[in-house]
Amino acid sequence: MLEQLCKKRDEFEFKLIEEAMKKELPIFGICRGMQILNVFFGGTLYQDLSYAKLNVLKHRQKQKPSLATHRVDILENSFLSNFLPSK
Repeated sequence: MLEQLCKKRDEFEFKLIEEAMKKELPIFGICRGMQILNVFFGGTLYQDLSYAKLNVLKHRQKQKPSLATHRVDILENSFLSNFLPSK
């Protein structure tokens, strides 16, 4: 299902990125945050992944939102491993 676009939110988040860049602040984007960073820096974004012709996980799973639907692996000695435990 395609989601509605919110131009005001996009513009606001672009301004936040611009200000963070001016101040040389790190930015950590998860989900939409990563997508908006990608677009800000000139990347592509497919709202409907069926057009991307990639092997991707479904964004919406057919189970309760409180249940995990896929794993996230934190690589040993990566930036995130300093903050999050790895298995």
